[in-house]
Amino acid sequence: MTEPFNGHTALLLRVAAVVVPLSLLVSAGAAFGGWRTAQDVADQQQRLNETRADVLCPLYGVFLQSDTPERRAALAGDELDRYTHAIEVIADGAATLGCPTTEPGG
Repeated sequence: MTEPFNGHTALLLRVAAVVVPLSLLVSAGAAFGGWRTAQDVADQQQRLNETRADVLCPLYGVFLQSDTPERRAALAGDELDRYTHAIEVIADGAATLGCPTTEPGG
């Protein structure tokens, strides 16, 4: 008859009893750390978006309010084209941030 557990098998079982729970603990810690990092990044992104809106929306509003028919009438040719394009870019930026007033000249 053979012994159910010899010295070598008993040692392997003891090592496995330590290594397996330890590796599970490390894996769980890494998973939680990854989730926490992702949550921190999302929180920072939200604060950044709010700051952008707080800073840029009033500025966009000033530019868009200054776009009047009189101002456009004073421009011609390439200058009018560049001005119109700039106002369109500013209006798109304001719309992207969800600024309250995005209508030129409004």
